[in-house]
Amino acid sequence: MLEVINRNFDPFAVPDLNSISEEEVTTRIKSILSLHLVSGMLNDLTPEQMQIFDESVKRGG
Repeated sequence: MLEVINRNFDPFAVPDLNSISEEEVTTRIKSILSLHLVSGMLNDLTPEQMQIFDESVKRGG
C-alpha cells in the first residue's frame, strides 16, 4: 500500500507524518484505500455496465 501512496502523491506534497494528527493520517489512508478498492471494482464491469456507471456519474446520482 505504501507503493500506491508513493505513486499517487508528489513527494513534496506528502506532509511530514510527525506534523499532522493521527486522526488526519487515518483519514487520508482510509481515503486512499477506498479509492483503490473502488477503482478495482470498476475493472470488473462490462462495457455496458461501465456506460451505465458513467451516465450515472454525469447525472450526479
